[in-house]
Amino acid sequence: MHNTLFIKEAQDHDNIQKLESFLMGVTGVERVLIDTDDGEIKVEYDEQMLDLVEITKLINDQGFHIQ
Repeated sequence: MHNTLFIKEAQDHDNIQKLESFLMGVTGVERVLIDTDDGEIKVEYDEQMLDLVEITKLINDQGFHIQ
């Protein structure tokens, strides 16, 4: 399963690295692609282990804001 999110802070290099590193450490996340131009993040994950609601909560808990 994959979903696309837009995150306001994902246009800053340090934030991108922090977010990508964090998400890749989450059990069930298989791939993370970030477009620095518009803050678009594509997350591929195993839907048997994780769902979009959990992913968005984890991102918000890290201080990022989904648009």
